[in-house]
Amino acid sequence: MLSFFLFFAAIVSAQERGCFQVLTGYEGDFYSEPHNRDFNIYNVGFGYKGSLTAIYGKVNFGYLNMAGDKYRGKKQFELDYYQSLTKTKSTTIWINYAYSQATIFPEHRLTYELWQKLPANLLISGGGNHYFFPETNATILNLGLEYYFSRYWVGFKTYFNLKDPKLTTSYTLAGRVFFNDVNYLHVGVGIGSAQDEPFLLPSDLYRLDARTLKLGYVTNVFKERMQLRTGFTYSYEEYLDNEWRNRYSFGVGLIFNIR
Repeated sequence: MLSFFLFFAAIVSAQERGCFQVLTGYEGDFYSEPHNRDFNIYNVGFGYKGSLTAIYGKVNFGYLNMAGDKYRGKKQFELDYYQSLTKTKSTTIWINYAYSQATIFPEHRLTYELWQKLPANLLISGGGNHYFFPETNATILNLGLEYYFSRYWVGFKTYFNLKDPKLTTSYTLAGRVFFNDVNYLHVGVGIGSAQDEPFLLPSDLYRLDARTLKLGYVTNVFKERMQLRTGFTYSYEEYLDNEWRNRYSFGVGLIFNIR
């Protein structure tokens, strides 16, 4: 995977002006019902971002403490690929693949999405998430509609969880205000059981419902040499019939540009 990544980066760097990037970050996920669970993930990676292409390789290190069981230093290997198919960026695709032999990550995870610009500053999107665990699998599809106007962005998305015995759905509404081309504040709300959280454990697949609030902020620092990304998610989720809990997730990441 690493040799492919370096070979591909060399090709695109010869074709378009861009920069190499070093990525590092942390994510945490916590709840206390019906037992305590704290999940901490640290990541480090390397990538290339051009005008039409971006590709990143990353390693995630997971530390899980759940119901007295501790799993430390489990690894997941992840590859991201973004490609705009036209110079106007009217059509863009994203593909993400992750692999792990550990018990605290899916053995395989595949994510893909396509965005298509429409007239009047509209975009439509569609994609899917597939999670493959040793004893179970999950598929979540999505459709979205986005609208840009001035310094603002609004997006609505529907998720379809192909559960057995019946399909379940979720809906999210989000907005952003941009302070320039990169820096923005993000606020989103969601309802339903099939939202876009990155499922990590098989137990996450069985929640019945949730009410979710998301906050995020992205900004360049040190004259665009670095980018800071922060986020916080609160979910009030139904994990058993009429049994609800508070769940908190947050993360912070830094991207270093190497020009």
